[in-house]
Amino acid sequence: MKLNTFKNSLKIYNYFTTGNHFKFLFVCGLLLCIYAGGVLGISSENFLDSLVIPMQIPYFNTILFLMYFINGMFVSNIYNKNFDYFIIRYQKKETFKKKMIQTINILNIYYSIIFIILYFSLMLLFNYNGIKVIILDKYHVTNLIYIVFFIVRYFVFINIYASLFNLIYLNKNRHLTIIILTAYILGFFFLDFLDVNNTFTLNPWIYVFKENYHSFNLEVFSSIFNFALLLIFYIIIYKFIIKKNEGD
Repeated sequence: MKLNTFKNSLKIYNYFTTGNHFKFLFVCGLLLCIYAGGVLGISSENFLDSLVIPMQIPYFNTILFLMYFINGMFVSNIYNKNFDYFIIRYQKKETFKKKMIQTINILNIYYSIIFIILYFSLMLLFNYNGIKVIILDKYHVTNLIYIVFFIVRYFVFINIYASLFNLIYLNKNRHLTIIILTAYILGFFFLDFLDVNNTFTLNPWIYVFKENYHSFNLEVFSSIFNFALLLIFYIIIYKFIIKKNEGD
């Protein structure tokens, strides 16, 4: 039974990943990586530093974030368009919603893997001029360790924020989604006013700040705390949506 469920899930994921919308997002991701490698990252003399420069640029963050959100929007629209087929398969609307959300999250993770591979490949092609591993004076860790931390945090946060906005969208709060999404994206362009200034803080854009804390441990702790609160908020909205569809 579990094997059949797994096979059916693979068929669904394959259906979406071979669809035109995913191919469109792949091309957009490729173009964004070319822009990042060929334009945004070339100012650094150290390859490691060049990796995170694009992730601090508002236009790059906006486009990438929108691609994640659009992926979820496409998936939900396709599910709803084929509602009769899926509702027969999953019996209940509650199960239908759960599967839709699961599909969005898995496809976003899959897209992250593809994007990271493209990103690193093109950054190597355009910007590799040697790797200089040094100790960061303020953080007392190597720049290699910090860059790995920064990139992992970046994609974890961008995934969960995109998933959160997709949940709001799935709840049919389209106008609310547009308002919050617009406000969130505008935040990328006003980061100077949102600077954490070396202190522990709650900041929805924490993952695009680089070395802005008093110590590495404080940045890690602040990131984990922000993530935990965000995850709790996500779970609350998720349960609200599922409960709303119970018994349908």
